[in-house]
Formats: sequence, structure tokens, C-alpha cells
Amino acid sequence: MKTKTSILLFSGLVFSALAFLSAGCACKSTWKGDPPPQPIKIACIGDSLTFGMNIENRASSNYPAHLSRLAGPGFEVEGFAVSGMMALKNVPGRSFWDLPEFTNALAWNPEIVVICFGANDCWPDIWKDHKDEFKPDLAAMANKFKDLPSKPAVWLASPTPMGIPADRFPGNVQLKILSDEIVPAVRDVAKESGSGYIDFFNELSGNPAWFQIDKVHPTAAGSAKMAEVVWTAINPGN
Repeated sequence: MKTKTSILLFSGLVFSALAFLSAGCACKSTWKGDPPPQPIKIACIGDSLTFGMNIENRASSNYPAHLSRLAGPGFEVEGFAVSGMMALKNVPGRSFWDLPEFTNALAWNPEIVVICFGANDCWPDIWKDHKDEFKPDLAAMANKFKDLPSKPAVWLASPTPMGIPADRFPGNVQLKILSDEIVPAVRDVAKESGSGYIDFFNELSGNPAWFQIDKVHPTAAGSAKMAEVVWTAINPGN
């Protein structure tokens, strides 16, 4: 899935080096000076939350599409996302590492990268066997992008909250893993790797209209909120 803005130049913008905020080690991307020779590339990496699973008119309603419109001229946004995928390396058939979308995202050489995984990694049976691998695997993914020639600003985003009924997952085990282990782990990796942190989990809590009937996947309105949260983090005007 790919979403592109038109290739236009945004007057007065150019991508420069990262600046790190001491609180949480979040990174800011800043632009100044002459117009860039080409649009600034923003890559959105992830699972069904980024892909926009089951959203009507998905290509224009998922969060990368909303982000493209928020960013406007001078930016090119592409989504590299596959439903059901994980940051974990050693889960056959479920690892984003094994997909062409990962290879394509690296080859695209973006200037900004937003990575959102964890909603599938926290599946109880998988987490039981691989929980100690999640942080190093997510950190390794962030570093793969940081090592690109473009030296992108990398942001790690927590998954959005879930409202899974208790009768589907007795004791809401998956929800507890998500809130108590996955979200803190993503935040820790962001801090330890010098990446930015985007808090989808808390920013999208408390509004049922942002989620589909499964109470897991964002609606078009929820995806618009995700894009707003991302743009607030990376917007050079902040």
C-alpha cells in the first residue's frame, strides 16, 4: 500500500540534522533555508493499524493518506504496511523483516520514518515465547533505517489501544500485555535508541468513534487522529 502526495516543493524548507529533546529523547526534524531539491520522504511502517484494515476507501482514509494531506506540498508520504505483521524477527510468516515491503521501505531512502508495531507481537502465545526479543528486534529495525544514506529521523509509535471484549480473550490477557509491557517497551526503545516516541496508545484512548466495531482497528476518523498525532510530533513548526 502506498500513498503519495504530488511532487511539489514547499517554499522555505530543507531537511537538516536531528535535534534530540532531553525529555524522553524524542527527535525533531527541522527544515530551514532554501527549498529542497525534491520532496521530503516520510515512510510509515507497520501492521494493520498503518495499513488501514477494513476502512472504507482505505487508500484515501488510512493514516498515511491523512498524513499526506496534512503535510501538503514538499512532502511525499508512503505506507509500507502489511496486516498481521510483527517487529519480532523469529516468528515465521508474521515477521515484517521477511517482507518485500521492508526491503522496499529501506530502498526508498526516506528522510523521516514512523514505525508502529506491537499490536500483533503482544498475542499471548507469541509474547510468552518471544517477549525478550521484542525490544532488541524493534531497536534493530530502527537502526536499519538510521543507517541509510538519508540518515532519517526515526520515530517509534506505540500501538493504538484495544477494546477487545473479555469473552474473546478471558481476563483480557492481550490488553494487559499491550498496556503494561508493549507500550513501555516501545517507549524504552525510543529513548535508548535516540529515536522519537509517538504515543498512539494514550492519544487515541477514550473515544469509541475512533475505532471500528472490532474495537481494535481505527476508523477513518481514528486514522485521521493518528495522522494528527504524527504530524504534531514531526511538524517543523512545533
